[in-house]
Amino acid sequence: MLRNRLNFTLLMLIIFILQITITTNAQPVDSTFEVASPSAILINAKTGQILFEKNIHERMYPASITKIMTATLALEKGNLQSKVIMSHHAVYDIEPGSSNVGLMEGEEVTLAQLLFCLLLNSGNEAANAIAETIGGSEENFAKIMTQRAKELGAKDTNFVNPNGLPNPNHYTTAYDMSLIAKHAMKLPAFREIINTKNFTLPPTNKNPREKELYNSNKLLGNSKYYYPYAIGVKTGYTTIAGSTFVGAANKDDIELIAVVLNSPIEGYNSYMYLDTIKMFNHGFDNFEVYKSFDKNHILETLKISGGNKALRAVPQDDLNILIPKGTNIKDIIITTKINENLTAPVKKGEIIGFLSIAEKGRSLQRVNIIANNGVGKSIFAGLSIPKQKSFPSILWFVIKWILLVITLAVLILIIAAIVYDKYSNHKRRKSKSFLK
Repeated sequence: MLRNRLNFTLLMLIIFILQITITTNAQPVDSTFEVASPSAILINAKTGQILFEKNIHERMYPASITKIMTATLALEKGNLQSKVIMSHHAVYDIEPGSSNVGLMEGEEVTLAQLLFCLLLNSGNEAANAIAETIGGSEENFAKIMTQRAKELGAKDTNFVNPNGLPNPNHYTTAYDMSLIAKHAMKLPAFREIINTKNFTLPPTNKNPREKELYNSNKLLGNSKYYYPYAIGVKTGYTTIAGSTFVGAANKDDIELIAVVLNSPIEGYNSYMYLDTIKMFNHGFDNFEVYKSFDKNHILETLKISGGNKALRAVPQDDLNILIPKGTNIKDIIITTKINENLTAPVKKGEIIGFLSIAEKGRSLQRVNIIANNGVGKSIFAGLSIPKQKSFPSILWFVIKWILLVITLAVLILIIAAIVYDKYSNHKRRKSKSFLK
């Protein structure tokens, strides 16, 4: 059972006095904003806060943006310097004409080099080799991919291969892909690779020449879609899936992630890029950072039942949300809820409640509240006066203390009697010895 805690009115007043990026005259975000893609989402990359959405829970085919999850698992479970030998299956189990780097059967490369092949050139054989290396087989790796997606909150996603080639049972949603990308962007090696414009693959045992790889993301390169704040991440296309894209951009301490699925192509215009740029501009032009406090801020100091010391409650993550420019600080409400029946022991880092930030009834961010310190059991646990001070409860409390006192008194008397008896026996023996 959860109970409401007091709103941080005083904290809000302090922030107002310090004038943290908030002005007084609110300007509403453009409600007519739209994109051509049938499914799209724009989020705050740090918190997952949704800034724009369109059919974000509709199942669609991801195509090669699938490889974001493939790369994530490679980085989480693999060794970047480990050697990988390309198998016959990895090289040839791809559709003719689909994207590949030209790696050959028996060719030896490192896992790091495979990741550049995967994320820059969208090499399907690289995806297959990673799946075999990490999961033992493509089928088993796909199960691991789906399970990891669910752990990240992507519950409407199912992967059956590591590359995104068409399959009726291989699907995702714009929302789910934003969650997967948000997590991937926390991995330093992933961020470095997806922001690399070109990479030179050195000579191998099968290829005596260097091979130049170029990033397929046109937001990064010299094209009409170049976007100066872009930092990645992955393109995708199949006839069935259409154009798919996950993009990321960073400007003025704001990092955004955009996802578009089944984007149209009209003439020379690719809307997977146009819509992404449009969403980025919408985010940067209409939102600003609202920093309330970081994850080290002590929200409350609590006395918990049976505890041997006080418990400090802190946010699990930084509270760093984006709000429409001009939002009145008075409209920002921060509420905490702590588990009501919290009892010792409590481990450091244990989730003990949650904190929510809302603006005019609209949820902006929700963060778990965790214990900043461990609390053990008190030696007097169970002897404290109950919260419900009814007569039977108080009577039972008094009885427990009386019984404790009586027990201690009896023990003292028994010990005293034993000591006295030993002393008396000793004295009698000594007296007899004098009489002899």
